[in-house]
Amino acid sequence: MTTAAEYREYATECTQWAVQAKTEEERRVFLAMAQQWVNAALMLEAIEGRPPQTERSGPPPSQTRH
Repeated sequence: MTTAAEYREYATECTQWAVQAKTEEERRVFLAMAQQWVNAALMLEAIEGRPPQTERSGPPPSQTRH
């Protein structure tokens, strides 16, 4: 079974890809994928009855707005 921590690792990878994206479209897609992985981690934690992690996956807001 995949863990919430693994989902967050996937989110981090997507965020790194977003930084390296060649186009704005690619960047948006990778950031959307990262958000979905974070959402999956939060849902899994809710199902397991654990409090969500407070660590943020993804770049600071200044890097997500262009």
